Amino acid sequence: MWKHLHPGQNVCLGDQLRYIDKSVLHTENIFKVVKTEQHYFQIVSDGKDHQPTGKYQSTRIIRYFDIGYNVELEVWTNQSN
Repeated sequence: MWKHLHPGQNVCLGDQLRYIDKSVLHTENIFKVVKTEQHYFQIVSDGKDHQPTGKYQSTRIIRYFDIGYNVELEVWTNQSN
């Protein structure tokens, strides 16, 4: 189940993320976390079903500070709370 990634919430290596962007609701932009640091993390396209272009390049570095302000993401979780 997809859950909104909140400001201050950290991600872990291997987490799957997707962008929340109303202009591209018809596409699935799934990324995998490959590196985490104190202030940022790096994601790469999972490359299964799509080839991201433009704003959704295959590799991105996301600052934790931007989550909820400039970047809206969801994280995949197997828990159904």
